[in-house]
Amino acid sequence: MQQAVEYRRKGLISGGVLLELLISTQLGFVVMLASMLLGLPVWVNVLLLVGTITAVLHVCSAEIHYRVDADGLTRFIEPRVLKSKQLRRLTHIDWSRIESYTVDHDRNRSWQAYPYLLIKGKEPSFQWKIAGTSMEDAAFDRFVHSFVQSIPSGGALDQEPPSERSFQPSKQPIQQRRGFYRTKWAKLLALLFVALDVIIVFGVWTGSLSLSQTGMYRLVAVLLPGTVYVLYRTLHR
Repeated sequence: MQQAVEYRRKGLISGGVLLELLISTQLGFVVMLASMLLGLPVWVNVLLLVGTITAVLHVCSAEIHYRVDADGLTRFIEPRVLKSKQLRRLTHIDWSRIESYTVDHDRNRSWQAYPYLLIKGKEPSFQWKIAGTSMEDAAFDRFVHSFVQSIPSGGALDQEPPSERSFQPSKQPIQQRRGFYRTKWAKLLALLFVALDVIIVFGVWTGSLSLSQTGMYRLVAVLLPGTVYVLYRTLHR
C-alpha cells in the first residue's frame, strides 16, 4: 500500500485565487475612486489601490495542506489571519471522482518557472491546481510521484522528476492529459499571435496604422513578449 504523503504551501482561503482577486480589485477601485474625489495626488491613488489589494490578499491568506493516500486526495485549508472555524475547510476527494490529471509547468509574474499538478473530477465537477514553489521543489515532486503511484490500477512511475517528465499516453482509468501548450489549440493560438504581431508591426512601420503611446507600450511590453512566450512553450520540449 502506498504511504500517505503531504504537501504544504501558502495560499488563499478559497483554495484558489480568482475570488479574492476580484474582491480585492473591486474594493481597491472603490478606495481609489474615493481618493480621487478627495483630490489626492495620482501617486497616492495608485498606492491606495495596490495597498488595498495587498491588504485583502493578506487577510485572506491561508496554509493549505494536501494529502494523498490509498483513499484519495484530501485538502485542508487553515486561515492565517481570519481565525474562524467556518473558514477552516477539510475536503476529501475519492479516487472514483477524479477523471484526469496534468503535470506541467508555467511561469509566474516574476518569470520564475514553477511546476503544477492540475486535477479534474466529477460529482460535482471540480478542478484543483496544486502548484510547486519552483522547479527545484523536491517536496512537490515527491507529492506528485506519490499521487501517480497511488492511482488505482496505475502503473509504476519512472524515476524522472514530475516537472521534467515527458508526456506518455495513459491507459489508466484516471487519464493523464497534456498541458495546454502541448495541444493543437496552443499552436493555433501561437499562429494567431504571430499573424497579429506581423500585421500591427507592418502597419506601424509603413505608417498605415497609428498607435498611441499606450498602444505602443502594450505592443512592446505585452503582445510581443507574450507571443515569444507562447512560441517558446509550444515549440520547446
